[in-house]
Amino acid sequence: MELKEAVGLRIKAIRTRQGLVQKALAAKISMSLESIGKWENGVVFPSQDSFKLLSQGLGVPVSHFFDFGESLETTDPKRQRFFGMLIEAARSLDTNNLELAARIVTEISQHHDRKQSRM
Repeated sequence: MELKEAVGLRIKAIRTRQGLVQKALAAKISMSLESIGKWENGVVFPSQDSFKLLSQGLGVPVSHFFDFGESLETTDPKRQRFFGMLIEAARSLDTNNLELAARIVTEISQHHDRKQSRM
């Protein structure tokens, strides 16, 4: 996966986590809907000025767009998107809820593994 695609997925994950549609983000940062779509789909890499606008509009530091965590280990765009969503959701949780979320995801994974071993 290219950097511009990974960054695009991060922009989308941050935007959707905040409940914004592309049109709302475009209006908020005075950019075109087409630009937002091209960034999120990894067609065009945002300029430095665009990153500043995105940072202000989404209320996150520019570094958040490059914070991929473990999510770059896959080339599957669907898994990449889900990893991004999980990472972004985890950032908003306090320690107790983060621990609970980790237990839930672990339980789902173990359930899936048990189901697969029966087949």
